[in-house]
Amino acid sequence: PMNMTQAPCSPTLPQTIRTLRFAVVALLIAACSLPASAACGGTPSTPAVLLKLDDLVGAAAGKSAAGVSPKWERVTRFLEENKIPASYGIIGESLEPANEAYFAWLKERSTAGLIEFWNHGYRFKFTPNPARGEKGEFNGTTAEAQAQSIGRTQQLAKERIGVALRGFGPHSSAVDASTFTQLDGFPEIRYAWFYGPVDQATHQATVVKRPTELEVPIFHPNFDAFLKTFNKRDRSLGYIALQGHPNEWDDTGFDAFTRIVLWLKSQGSPFCRPSDLFSESSSSADRRTSIGAFA
Repeated sequence: PMNMTQAPCSPTLPQTIRTLRFAVVALLIAACSLPASAACGGTPSTPAVLLKLDDLVGAAAGKSAAGVSPKWERVTRFLEENKIPASYGIIGESLEPANEAYFAWLKERSTAGLIEFWNHGYRFKFTPNPARGEKGEFNGTTAEAQAQSIGRTQQLAKERIGVALRGFGPHSSAVDASTFTQLDGFPEIRYAWFYGPVDQATHQATVVKRPTELEVPIFHPNFDAFLKTFNKRDRSLGYIALQGHPNEWDDTGFDAFTRIVLWLKSQGSPFCRPSDLFSESSSSADRRTSIGAFA
């Protein structure tokens, strides 16, 4: 018989477990439905971290079973072992030769979802033409040439690895007044690294700012120099972006890179892919005024 001093509606242990299980599932569903920027938010003291790693190309056929250089393999292994999201800039012409090992490596990373690829221009080496004012692939060249470079890289990424590249950053080049107009012709491109037009609000791609430095000087990750720029950064931003060139790093450089990344992780900063912050679902105005910013 029931003890009359016990409330008849008191839940049993199995009922409590089921209730807690449903609550956890509801919380997970709610978290997954949050905007990506909210799910990857930082704080003024622990900003979200965007790793911008440049100049990805495939290893020459027969030179690496992995399809990429040992230095790219090393940095990727470190990121994957530590479950740290990052983004790699692909040089478009590296996708031209039939390099199946390289394509398989890219597809594997893309499917896993930890690494995001973006458009790093088409040419690895650009020959300037001062007589025509051509200083770089996206600086002084014709609008048609710029659109062709962007478009060919987008096309190759789609054909070779089935990916629509959502970001852009020039390789060894600034950009000029024409570049963002050409980017507008590729609606899948939602962000651009560091360089932007004066009239940014009239273009679709959000310009990612660069408040901190990973390499000082270039090609040399430097923990002490990074820490100085980190401490002086604009704290109104909700993120920091760190640019690096893994294929140029010796062992000392790689060790400095891992030290910086693990230090940021220990401080509680979340690591994100750029599209986690700059998503297609955000309106043009929202991307420019609120994404990654603190009031």
